[in-house]
Amino acid sequence: MCVDGSSYSYRADAPGARAGAGVGGSLYVCSAFDVEYHHVVFHNIKDVLSYQASKVFKFEEQEELHNNIIDKAAQGCARRI
Repeated sequence: MCVDGSSYSYRADAPGARAGAGVGGSLYVCSAFDVEYHHVVFHNIKDVLSYQASKVFKFEEQEELHNNIIDKAAQGCARRI
């Protein structure tokens, strides 16, 4: 089963998960995403934010958080449940 993080994908996968559980099957879930996308987004945000807005947004902290979470998540997206 594949999910994109939306509630729609989880609802669409639920019947398959129930059917697999009913016959003793294993379920594998993987979420796919573009690992470079957040780098592009932060680069674009940096270009449009004023200095004052970047301090409110805490740009550097947000970028570091996203780099740590998203880049590390990309290293092992699949797990057995």
